[in-house]
Amino acid sequence: MKELLSVTDDDIKYLAYGIGIGTTAGLILGFFINNIPLGFSLGGVFGIIVSAVYSIYKKITSNKEK
Repeated sequence: MKELLSVTDDDIKYLAYGIGIGTTAGLILGFFINNIPLGFSLGGVFGIIVSAVYSIYKKITSNKEK
């Protein structure tokens, strides 16, 4: 359990990519729904959630291989 909660350099990289991709997608979506701040915020939150889930998934699959 402690290994799942620890933050590694790869986790930080996934988080940065998730925030960047999420906010970009949110800006584009916000442009089309005429509410750019809402799209930016939702995209950032969605990017953080997806990157956290992906990091945990990678840790679980790497532990099963060992």
